[in-house]
Amino acid sequence: MEWVPETKAARLLAIYFRLADGEVLNKEAVAEAYRVSPRSIQRDIEILRWFLAQKKPSQKIVSDRAAQGYRLEDSGAPGPV
Repeated sequence: MEWVPETKAARLLAIYFRLADGEVLNKEAVAEAYRVSPRSIQRDIEILRWFLAQKKPSQKIVSDRAAQGYRLEDSGAPGPV
């Protein structure tokens, strides 16, 4: 059985680590796996986008229509010091 994050913070970290590992995440599939609504996952993605814009601008979460999900892009530029 797969581990299911029980708190929002754990879910945010789990989503980020999956994206960082190169996964393309489908909102509905992630919502079902984590037992939350697709809208909760959408909010999580927005929180992660905001955080990355502030702390790691070289990375951004993009919607990939062809892959039908979200993925992480990394330009390789350094973040703020």
